[in-house]
Amino acid sequence: MIPVTPARVILTISVLATALAMPSRAAEKLSWHPKLIHRQLGGGYTLALEMDRQPKTFFLCAPGKTDCISTKEVGWKKPFIIIRSGAVMQPSYGVIDTSSTANTKHWMNKSLESHLKTIPLYPAAVAWEKLSPTRALW
Repeated sequence: MIPVTPARVILTISVLATALAMPSRAAEKLSWHPKLIHRQLGGGYTLALEMDRQPKTFFLCAPGKTDCISTKEVGWKKPFIIIRSGAVMQPSYGVIDTSSTANTKHWMNKSLESHLKTIPLYPAAVAWEKLSPTRALW
């Protein structure tokens, strides 16, 4: 057994405490609010990509860009925007009618109504590539 002096233990503990108390560089880079890049859909809604995160995470953001919801798939046909949540076992669809003044979002847990089934749904990454960085669809 190696003899350990109390001074050596105190020194080791103080060095460890100092190292743990210092902010790490990784923590300095993280923000409470994710950095999002937006591409316009229609009616003020945007598809947003969260920067500095793997795997890529996409959000549908309401006008004003403060109310955002994570999405795996998105589709559009004026005046409707359809999103699919990331739930694997029981996917749900959100339907937004941008022509109404309330811009309400309706959730359906089973399948889409017949007139909405004609709207193509794209994986969020594919939809991101289809959207223009500068122009809205409508």
